[in-house]
Amino acid sequence: MFLNEDIEFKDGDKPLTGSSEDTSITYVFNLNENEIKQSFQTTEIIPELTDAEVTIEYWPELKEYDISGNIVQFANDIFTTNNAKILPEMNEQIRKIKPMLDTLEGFSISECSVLNKTAIDDYIQLVKEIENKIPRDPKTNQSTLPGLTTEINSLLEKLLKIQEQSDIVRSNIWNLRPKIVKFSSFEDTLPSEIPYSEFTNEGLKNNYPIIRDLCSLAEIDLDKVQTEDRQARENLTELAARITTKKFKEFWRQNPVEFIFRIDQSYVSIFIRDEGKASSYKPEQRSKGFQWFLSFYLRLEAQGNEENTIILIDEPGLYLHARAQRDVLEVLEREAEKNQILFTTHSPYLLNPDELDRVRLVIKDEKTDKTTVTNSYYKGADSDTLTPLVTAIGLDLTRDLLFSKNTNLVLEGISDYYYLRAMIEYLKRIENYSFLNDVSLIPCVGGANISLIVSLLIGLELPYMILLDKKGNVKLLNKLKKNGITDDEIILVGIESNDSIEELFDEQDRTKYAIDSNSENKAAVSRKFYERVKKLEIQDLSPTTLDNFRNLLETIKQRKIVSENLIETTESKNLENSIEAIESDLANIIVSLNTKYSLSLQQDDYNRLTAKYMEKIKALGKLSKEATEPIKQELELEMKSMSEK
Repeated sequence: MFLNEDIEFKDGDKPLTGSSEDTSITYVFNLNENEIKQSFQTTEIIPELTDAEVTIEYWPELKEYDISGNIVQFANDIFTTNNAKILPEMNEQIRKIKPMLDTLEGFSISECSVLNKTAIDDYIQLVKEIENKIPRDPKTNQSTLPGLTTEINSLLEKLLKIQEQSDIVRSNIWNLRPKIVKFSSFEDTLPSEIPYSEFTNEGLKNNYPIIRDLCSLAEIDLDKVQTEDRQARENLTELAARITTKKFKEFWRQNPVEFIFRIDQSYVSIFIRDEGKASSYKPEQRSKGFQWFLSFYLRLEAQGNEENTIILIDEPGLYLHARAQRDVLEVLEREAEKNQILFTTHSPYLLNPDELDRVRLVIKDEKTDKTTVTNSYYKGADSDTLTPLVTAIGLDLTRDLLFSKNTNLVLEGISDYYYLRAMIEYLKRIENYSFLNDVSLIPCVGGANISLIVSLLIGLELPYMILLDKKGNVKLLNKLKKNGITDDEIILVGIESNDSIEELFDEQDRTKYAIDSNSENKAAVSRKFYERVKKLEIQDLSPTTLDNFRNLLETIKQRKIVSENLIETTESKNLENSIEAIESDLANIIVSLNTKYSLSLQQDDYNRLTAKYMEKIKALGKLSKEATEPIKQELELEMKSMSEK
């Protein structure tokens, strides 16, 4: 906010350590072609620049600033060139002044060799010091060295004229800096009524700024409101209510509402009702979330309507549920078309996973108490800082998550999902590689959740495979096998025993794209990698990386084919030749139904059920889907009945 000169730098804004006078804000922005022309207005110079980056350093305590950048350098060079003819005249005057300084102790002046801004500033300072030291007659206040005074004033006039030209550009650039609007909160509620006498531009500006914002949105001409003609007032308020309702509906996607304005002799009243309903409510009678959104919308629409503004918002949407927060994000998206918006949030619903480059993490160093806004959404943050980002990625991912009737590949984490998706896309593009179209990639949030997803798939009678890192999964593997998962249903990623999917990238690619299996930021990094592959920004992965991922994808394809063949073979086998395999399949079905109905079967129960239904299967004589389906249904009914008891 201190980029606005009118904001006072208070004690609470100063750093905890160091001098507040040394505290500066440095910011960088680009001038477009039109703004560059504005920078040189009144100088009679046509700039030869189409784009200019400007750096401004501002000391809020001192209210001083310094400007640098290619446009400032260009201005200095131009003025130096244009005023080069003055250099001989300056040195001529300096040669006249030098012997006259013998009477002034401690002063000397040398001829100028290079005419630039620094030299001009130094000479002006020196000449002014000399002028102040020239003795004056105490009675007449006239210089006692009139010749020196004349030459000094002439030289100073030339120097100031050059300096003024350069300062004009710097001043014009300073005035082009963005306006800053900060919304620290939107807790001001819209009052249900205000005195009619206050319903003027001045009255609302001083006492009811939020009503003034509402009038701006409703396109109310406040001068016309102050009339004794009741019909005119009624027509005016009716039109304003329709305009407000229509505009607000565009962004409030929850239950639609209507605005009602009334003007009597004493008060202007405001009511809000649900669309199509008879009952009207005062604004303060609506939910906290609605009040916040209304205040937020009015302030943003009214105060953010200028261009070239930076809008700062602290924690928007705290009182709103997830869907309404997405409405907030849509309002911000629209406003960002004409102004830059920065907002702080802990909510995953206000982060767009398709625009991760927007995200900057705010990290506090506990040792130094310094807070840093990083230029990256994944570097240097701990898991708590990353939680909203990872959640947002997960929420976005689940929108398109569907189980497959053919094969479901259960993955250990989100990073596995994005790396596989990225490499399938990459290989398809560069070598027309074909992967399976009927495989659904299902990421879990950590290996501990794999059993839950697999149980769900078993209960839904859907086929599955599990993809695990070799790294750190010994306990998980034992647990899965104990629960009846076979080796054929598990694919391990990596070559060495301590490998994960990140190690399928060779060392050069891992370094280049910040891929690290030990990082807390794996979800964000993998998402970014996937986005860059989709946008064709990554086209140079090493042959080793491609071979590793191609081999993994081929393993998945072959494992699926083998699994399908086993099922087909089992169904067509003669009963006498497949009794062992069938008994194993029956045992797996009993395990899955046990999970489905949350039973706690003992080993005796397993043995009894297996023996009972194996007898029924043996009685069939020949195995087929049609013949075994009734037996399977009978088994499920029995186990369901057990759960109900």
